[in-house]
Amino acid sequence: MKQYMELNGTCYLLQKRPIQKGDVVTWKYKGEEYVGVVEKCGKNAAQVNLRPLHKGSVKVETDRLTVLKPITEAELRRRKRDWLLQLVDLALATNDREWFEELSGRLK
Repeated sequence: MKQYMELNGTCYLLQKRPIQKGDVVTWKYKGEEYVGVVEKCGKNAAQVNLRPLHKGSVKVETDRLTVLKPITEAELRRRKRDWLLQLVDLALATNDREWFEELSGRLK
């Protein structure tokens, strides 16, 4: 599952958490990905405004929604570096020299 999404030049961190009014959310339906803003939120469903990408609003089950949290470029770089370091540790633990060298090269 992807952890980031870019939308209109802004990078977003994807979060699974309780949905609130005003959240920017994403979800998939019949293979297509949608983005919208929560207008109303109930216990099991939310009314989501599809603008600006689509017109109108729809009712979506809240357990299908993922919140989009804006993230800065600096934070994105820091997180990617942390993940790469974890993968380097895994490559060392599995004695995979080729993978280790590839990952180490990305850290430079």
